Amino acid sequence: MIEVFKEFYFSFVKEDEFKEDSVREVLLVPILDKLGYKSYGTYTVERTKVLVHPLDY
Repeated sequence: MIEVFKEFYFSFVKEDEFKEDSVREVLLVPILDKLGYKSYGTYTVERTKVLVHPLDY
């Protein structure tokens, strides 16, 4: 297990308040940080991307 989550209370993810943004910030960001991804530089992470439907005018 990643050291970042050594004391993480995983039952917390079952609560209704733990939504997608919480998963991203609490679980994924520490993993991406350990892997060396940043919001700048060679290995970047796009946090928000607008999805365009081909038939949406």
